[in-house]
Amino acid sequence: MQGNFMRLNYRVWNNQTAQILDRGLAAKRPYLVVRLDAQGVAQVAGADQSGTPLQGSEIKIELTPKDGGWMLVSDAWFFLEGDAKRWDAAKYGEFRVMPGGQALLVGLADAQRQPISATP
Repeated sequence: MQGNFMRLNYRVWNNQTAQILDRGLAAKRPYLVVRLDAQGVAQVAGADQSGTPLQGSEIKIELTPKDGGWMLVSDAWFFLEGDAKRWDAAKYGEFRVMPGGQALLVGLADAQRQPISATP
Protein backbone atom coordinates (compact mmCIF):
# COMPACT_ATOMS: atom_id res chain seq x y z
CA MET A 1 0.00 0.00 0.00
CA GLN A 2 1.37 3.39 -0.92
CA GLY A 3 0.32 6.82 0.16
CA ASN A 4 1.28 9.96 1.98
CA PHE A 5 0.29 11.52 5.26
CA MET A 6 0.21 14.88 6.94
CA ARG A 7 1.01 15.51 10.59
CA LEU A 8 -1.89 17.10 12.46
CA ASN A 9 -1.57 19.78 15.13
CA TYR A 10 -4.94 20.39 16.77
CA ARG A 11 -5.57 23.92 18.02
CA VAL A 12 -7.46 22.44 20.98
CA TRP A 13 -4.08 20.99 21.98
CA ASN A 14 -2.50 24.03 23.61
CA ASN A 15 -0.89 25.13 26.88
CA GLN A 16 -4.23 24.97 28.68
CA THR A 17 -4.63 21.34 27.64
CA ALA A 18 -1.11 20.50 28.81
CA GLN A 19 -1.76 22.16 32.18
CA ILE A 20 -4.96 20.15 32.64
CA LEU A 21 -3.07 16.92 32.03
CA ASP A 22 -0.23 17.97 34.35
CA ARG A 23 -2.66 18.17 37.29
CA GLY A 24 -2.17 14.52 38.15
CA LEU A 25 -4.54 13.05 35.59
CA ALA A 26 -1.82 11.42 33.51
CA ALA A 27 -1.50 8.45 35.90
CA LYS A 28 -4.40 6.85 34.01
CA ARG A 29 -5.79 7.38 30.55
CA PRO A 30 -7.27 10.90 30.78
CA TYR A 31 -10.36 12.36 29.18
CA LEU A 32 -10.78 15.93 28.02
CA VAL A 33 -14.14 17.61 28.28
CA VAL A 34 -14.83 19.78 25.25
CA ARG A 35 -17.69 22.19 24.71
CA LEU A 36 -19.14 22.61 21.25
CA ASP A 37 -19.89 26.14 20.07
CA ALA A 38 -22.81 27.08 17.78
CA GLN A 39 -20.80 25.94 14.73
CA GLY A 40 -19.89 22.59 16.31
CA VAL A 41 -16.25 23.56 16.94
CA ALA A 42 -14.82 22.08 20.16
CA GLN A 43 -13.11 24.15 22.85
CA VAL A 44 -11.43 22.58 25.90
CA ALA A 45 -13.68 22.98 28.95
CA GLY A 46 -11.56 20.95 31.36
CA ALA A 47 -10.68 17.41 32.34
CA ASP A 48 -13.14 14.66 33.15
CA GLN A 49 -13.55 14.36 36.90
CA SER A 50 -14.99 10.93 37.67
CA GLY A 51 -18.70 11.18 38.16
CA THR A 52 -18.98 14.80 37.09
CA PRO A 53 -22.02 15.12 34.82
CA LEU A 54 -21.51 16.73 31.45
CA GLN A 55 -23.25 20.04 30.83
CA GLY A 56 -25.28 20.93 27.71
CA SER A 57 -23.02 20.72 24.67
CA GLU A 58 -20.07 19.09 26.47
CA ILE A 59 -18.51 15.86 25.25
CA LYS A 60 -15.76 13.82 26.88
CA ILE A 61 -12.99 12.47 24.67
CA GLU A 62 -10.57 9.76 25.72
CA LEU A 63 -6.94 10.58 24.98
CA THR A 64 -4.50 8.16 23.37
CA PRO A 65 -0.92 7.57 24.58
CA LYS A 66 1.72 8.71 22.10
CA ASP A 67 5.49 9.15 22.55
CA GLY A 68 5.29 9.46 26.34
CA GLY A 69 2.41 11.94 26.25
CA TRP A 70 -1.26 12.11 25.31
CA MET A 71 -2.78 12.69 21.88
CA LEU A 72 -6.26 13.53 20.70
CA VAL A 73 -7.16 10.45 18.62
CA SER A 74 -4.42 10.58 15.97
CA ASP A 75 -1.75 13.01 14.87
CA ALA A 76 -1.75 11.98 11.21
CA TRP A 77 -4.10 11.94 8.21
CA PHE A 78 -3.32 9.44 5.46
CA PHE A 79 -4.20 10.05 1.80
CA LEU A 80 -3.36 8.82 -1.69
CA GLU A 81 0.13 9.47 -2.95
CA GLY A 82 0.23 12.65 -5.03
CA ASP A 83 -2.99 13.99 -3.48
CA ALA A 84 -1.38 16.38 -0.96
CA LYS A 85 -2.60 19.60 -2.59
CA ARG A 86 -6.24 18.67 -1.89
CA TRP A 87 -5.52 18.43 1.85
CA ASP A 88 -3.50 21.68 2.14
CA ALA A 89 -6.72 23.58 2.89
CA ALA A 90 -7.48 21.50 5.99
CA LYS A 91 -8.20 23.61 9.08
CA TYR A 92 -10.72 21.43 10.97
CA GLY A 93 -11.08 17.77 11.81
CA GLU A 94 -14.40 15.93 11.81
CA PHE A 95 -14.78 13.41 14.62
CA ARG A 96 -17.24 10.72 15.60
CA VAL A 97 -17.30 10.24 19.37
CA MET A 98 -18.83 7.18 21.04
CA PRO A 99 -20.76 7.59 24.32
CA GLY A 100 -17.75 6.22 26.25
CA GLY A 101 -15.46 8.93 24.84
CA GLN A 102 -13.64 6.93 22.14
CA ALA A 103 -13.17 9.23 19.16
CA LEU A 104 -12.39 8.59 15.51
CA LEU A 105 -11.11 11.19 13.05
CA VAL A 106 -13.32 10.66 9.98
CA GLY A 107 -12.59 13.69 7.83
CA LEU A 108 -11.00 17.08 7.39
CA ALA A 109 -12.62 20.40 6.47
CA ASP A 110 -11.45 23.77 5.16
CA ALA A 111 -11.53 27.14 6.95
CA GLN A 112 -15.27 27.51 6.20
CA ARG A 113 -15.83 24.05 7.74
CA GLN A 114 -16.67 22.54 4.35
CA PRO A 115 -15.64 18.87 4.15
CA ILE A 116 -12.71 18.09 1.90
CA SER A 117 -13.61 15.18 -0.35
CA ALA A 118 -11.21 12.26 -0.66
CA THR A 119 -12.17 11.98 -4.34
CA PRO A 120 -11.80 14.66 -7.02
